[in-house]
Amino acid sequence: MANLLQLRKKQAYGEERDYFDHPSCIAVVLSNGDKGFKSMEIGKKFARNVLRDALGHCEGEVLINEKGWGEFHCEAGSVSVWAICE
Repeated sequence: MANLLQLRKKQAYGEERDYFDHPSCIAVVLSNGDKGFKSMEIGKKFARNVLRDALGHCEGEVLINEKGWGEFHCEAGSVSVWAICE
C-alpha cells in the first residue's frame, strides 16, 4: 500500500479540479458518510487507461472513456486514490 505523499508526487495527472456534487464524497475520492462515486474528467490523453485504488480500499477498476471521463468509487467513511495501472 502506497502512502498519500508518494502517490501525489509520482502519480498526479495535471491540474487539480474540485467536484462538490455528492453530499458525502469529494475528489481524491474521500467519503465522510455513505459509499459513493464521482464522475470525473482526467483528460482525453488518458482514454482507455485503467486505474485502480492505490490504497486498496476499493475493489475493481476504472476505465477512462474516449472523452477522458471515469466513474471513481469510494467506500463508506474511507478514502481511495485512483492511479493508472502499470
